[in-house]
Amino acid sequence: KVSGGLRVALTCPEAELWRRVRPKLATRPLLAGGRAVFRNLLRRRRAGYAGADLTISTVGRSCSQAAAFIARRLAA
Repeated sequence: KVSGGLRVALTCPEAELWRRVRPKLATRPLLAGGRAVFRNLLRRRRAGYAGADLTISTVGRSCSQAAAFIARRLAA
């Protein structure tokens, strides 16, 4: 828990994440180096994601579906 709250990690396979961010590379300065930089960034962030109180896969879910799923899990 961070400051009394819960950390929720949203997960997705790397290939799907890359598919989602690739069209937006021009507006994502941290990804300016392309896929290799993207992979490295994911690898460095995994430890933080692993410490989440709740981990949710976003595969096959829209943003609103993922949010509704998280709300239901937190309400339980």
